[in-house]
Formats: sequence, structure tokens, C-alpha cells
Amino acid sequence: MANLMSSIADVIYFDNNATTPLAPEVCHAINTACVNAFANPSSASVIGKAAKKLIIESRSEIAQMINADFTDIIFTSGGTESNNWVVYSAIKYYYSKMSEKVSPNDFKSVPLPHIVTTEVEHDAMIEPIQKLVEEGKAQASFIAVDPKTGSIDLEDVLRVLKEETVLVSVMLSNNETGAIFPVAEIMQRVKAASKEYGNCFCHTDAAQSIGKMKIDVKKLNVDYLTIVGHKFYGPRIGALYVNKPGEKTPLPPLFFGGNQERGFRSGTENTPMIVGLGAAARLVNENLELYRNHMYQMKMLLHDKLVEMFETGSERPCVFFNHPNVTDQSNCLVNTISVAFYDPEWKSFTASAVLNNLSKVVASAGAACHSQQHNDSSAVTTPSRVLISCGVEEHIALRTIRLSVGRQTTAADIEEAVVQLYSAVSMAAQTKI
Repeated sequence: MANLMSSIADVIYFDNNATTPLAPEVCHAINTACVNAFANPSSASVIGKAAKKLIIESRSEIAQMINADFTDIIFTSGGTESNNWVVYSAIKYYYSKMSEKVSPNDFKSVPLPHIVTTEVEHDAMIEPIQKLVEEGKAQASFIAVDPKTGSIDLEDVLRVLKEETVLVSVMLSNNETGAIFPVAEIMQRVKAASKEYGNCFCHTDAAQSIGKMKIDVKKLNVDYLTIVGHKFYGPRIGALYVNKPGEKTPLPPLFFGGNQERGFRSGTENTPMIVGLGAAARLVNENLELYRNHMYQMKMLLHDKLVEMFETGSERPCVFFNHPNVTDQSNCLVNTISVAFYDPEWKSFTASAVLNNLSKVVASAGAACHSQQHNDSSAVTTPSRVLISCGVEEHIALRTIRLSVGRQTTAADIEEAVVQLYSAVSMAAQTKI
């Protein structure tokens, strides 16, 4: 264990979009709750009530982080559950409403519910929708990304809306390219159009955005918003914002067997992790601009050093940044660089070869969840579907590494990492595989 801890301390960590380390304050909050808040929060005992109070406080911190009412925050196991729950809720709502209008004999003639999303969403949104389509329970439109902007066109969303559209889900920012999507404008127009087409709910997956940009659910015009703790230095649980759950916005339970979370999610609350999530939210509430400014400074330093080290010409390869506005804070996350190393002579050269040659730098070839067999990114032999959907050519996508800096990144880290990257690229290039 000591050797493992020593090796972790020596790592230069540029994979913060995959997961972030727990903030020290979060670790302290979790450890304290494990000792002092071990009682069942549903218990009427003094210590049970104390645990419940901590959960309420955490819920309030999370609500403040996204400018929501604290009663609109439901704790979940993470982003996958939250996203699946949103899809399930919309589909169940649609069929429930149709059953009120159509007799059982005519129900087979009811049009399938329609979902609109993008081609570059996280698998936790794409796969449940695809599963419903495959089973003949829903229809879906997947909006392509404009390679010129790295985002989607509002008009493309409006063009596919129809009477049976029950859900529009557009991520707030992309985990691989860092592209920020105009969710507020899209959902405002969708809401206006849905008055004509039908009752459509709006969702955004904010997993990559929290802790990197200011988030206001009211300005975003969304009914649902996904929160993932381990993306902003919190524990591996999550939460789902739902605008007046069960009243204004449908949220049918996924689990049964208790009345926790006001009947929406049965199961004894994981108090220590919820307290940790609240602590992570508190840090964002108190320090967001500090975090943003630091990460952006580190990202710009990384960008400039990459250009300097891998400048075009002589025997050095070119570097391609897979976001048209990688240095623009309004269009790209303050911490994310998706970069490809390319030379025409490297016929089969891939990002995996570079990653295998890195001794201290931790990065990834695309999203961690997209790695083949969910192993480490060195196993990736096919280009990221997200990059391909963004219009990145396959030979560039195969040579792409995602570098995501964090709160803990230093200028010294970047200096050393770029040198290591140059060495790793040079070693991989010499193989001429």
C-alpha cells in the first residue's frame, strides 16, 4: 500500500474529466459523517435526526450551486442512474397520458414517444434511448455536431420536434472536446415550440460543467439536470434536479420498498457520501471563480507549451486541437484540451502508443467509459464516436489524447508533462507500425 501511495503522489494527473480526486475537505466531511452520522436517517432517534439534518444541509448546498429549490434535489447513485431515470420518466409519462386519451383497443395505433438528443451525449444517455428504440418503445432523433463550432445548431433541434416529442436532452458541455452547448437558448425555444407540439420536458447532463462554470437551472430552462459528484472533487454518487418533482415534472420511482427521498427513491440514504457531495458543492459555491481562473490559466499554459514543443516544421509533428475555439471560455470548458499528434509518415500510429510510453502523465484517449471492454485507454483501437460525430477525421481521432487539467494542476506539472509527451510521441513514431 505504501508503494502504491508513493506512486500516486508522483503522478501528473491530466484526466480530471474522467474523475477528480476527493478534495481534502470532502474527505474530512465523509470521515466525520461515517463516525458521527452512522444512524439511519429515517430513525426517530436523536442521532437519526442528526443524520437527517446533515442530509438536508447537503441538499441545500447542492441546490444553491445550481440556483434551485432544495426540495427539487433528489440523491442518486450517480450520472448513469440520473440519466436513465430522466428517460424512463419521460416515456412513462407519455404512455400514461396516452392511456387517458385512447381506449385499450386503439392503444396500438398510438405514435411512439419521441426523444431528441445529440450524437455526442454520454453513453448513459445514448444507450437507454437506443435500447428503447430497439425494443420498439420509442423513436429518437440524434442531432449531429457542427464541425465548425463543436456544438449543435438550434434550428436542427427545432426541425425534428413533433407532437409526440416528450423529451429533449442536450448536454451542457462535452466530456471529450470540452464544447459548451447553448442549452439555455435551445430549451427556451423548445419550451415555446412545445406549446404547439405537445408537452415536452427538457434535460441537460451537467456532469462535466459543475465546478467549471456558473450553472443556473432557471436560466437554462430545464426540467431535469444531472449532477455527478466525482466530476467536481466529490464522492461517486450523484443527484438529479427535478423542477417540482411529481407535480410539475414527472418522476416515477425506479425502486420500491421504502419511502426515502419523499417516496421518489427507496433505499436508506448513504449519509456519508451525501455529506461529501454537499461538501463538494459548498467548495464550488465558495470558490468557483478561483477554480475557473486557475484551471483556465493552466489550460492556456498547456496549450501554448504544446504549440511551442510540437510546432509545425522540421521533423516535428503537427498538433491538431479538436475544438475550433479551444481557448475561448464561452465556447469550451476552462480545463479541457482534445489534441491529436499527427505526421503523414505515421501510418498506424495511435494515441494508445503514446499513452503506453508515458511514465508519469495520466491522460486518456477519449472518455474513460468508451474504452474497449471498459479497460484502460491503452486498449482503445477504434476512434471515439464522439470525435467522429464532431467531424474529426478518423486518422486524427485515432491520434487524439484528452488532457483535462484540474484545481491541483501546477505550472511545473505542465512543463514536465509536455516534455514527457514529446518524448512519448517521438518513441511511438519511431516504431513506424
